[in-house]
Amino acid sequence: MNGLQDILPAESRGDLSEVTLGDTVGVEALVRPGSDAEVADVVRWSGREGVTVLPIGTGRHLHRVVAAERAAVLRTDRLAGIRIYEPADLTLTAGAGTPVTELRAALAPHDQWLPFDP
Repeated sequence: MNGLQDILPAESRGDLSEVTLGDTVGVEALVRPGSDAEVADVVRWSGREGVTVLPIGTGRHLHRVVAAERAAVLRTDRLAGIRIYEPADLTLTAGAGTPVTELRAALAPHDQWLPFDP
């Protein structure tokens, strides 16, 4: 898609063939931002260009992506990782692409768990 090469470094622009999406309909690009700032850049770009952004998380449990108009898939796998964890305060901040298994592994030694089940 025009303009993505101007706002994102090469490692943040993917090829749709590198994601197991099954059937992709109407999707023209894959973006894999590596920072919150890059996500913001993609959202601003999409507004200017009239492109729908379809966030898919890591895409591991996705079987089909259908877009009714021009769309870019935003994958969050490069936004993974626990950023803040204060067990005594019961506070955890993690990136959007952090696997639930990683969160569970960090919480278990403190006899804590996720209060939700995706």
